[in-house]
Amino acid sequence: MVLTLVITLTATGCSKPPESPAPNKDAELSNIFKVEKIKVGQKIAGLEVTSASVDSLEWSEEPGLVAEFKGQVTLGGTYTHFENSPLLDHEIIFEVDEASVHKLPRLNIDKRDNVFVFTNHDRAEDELGPKGSSGGATIVVDNFNIYYVPNSDSLNYAELVQVMEKE
Repeated sequence: MVLTLVITLTATGCSKPPESPAPNKDAELSNIFKVEKIKVGQKIAGLEVTSASVDSLEWSEEPGLVAEFKGQVTLGGTYTHFENSPLLDHEIIFEVDEASVHKLPRLNIDKRDNVFVFTNHDRAEDELGPKGSSGGATIVVDNFNIYYVPNSDSLNYAELVQVMEKE
């Protein structure tokens, strides 16, 4: 009787389940891409590439890239609303925290900080604060744009959709 039970349980799938495959290291880095591989319609970090322009620059061995991505993403980080900065005037910069950096597409050769400027400045100012303000926030953005020019102070851009939390 016991032998019949063991045979029945084994035949019906009650044996030890197969082990899961090892985690794929490439999947963990799915937000990192190479400039020569980017294509319109492709998804990177869950965001769809809606346009991409790669430019050879005669003064650099690295190419320049302008790429637009569609899709909303929630990010944590800190914002700074500059007040008369020589380079940034009164822009609002958002620096993405370590827990959120994997949520945005990132060019493999890009060594810049994970920051961007809001394209809808007035809304960002209304929701985050006036010139001179700064703090932590959890936000939702859309229309993320990479504007990469090697060896420059070029900045990325995104549209603020919502402020979820503000410190």
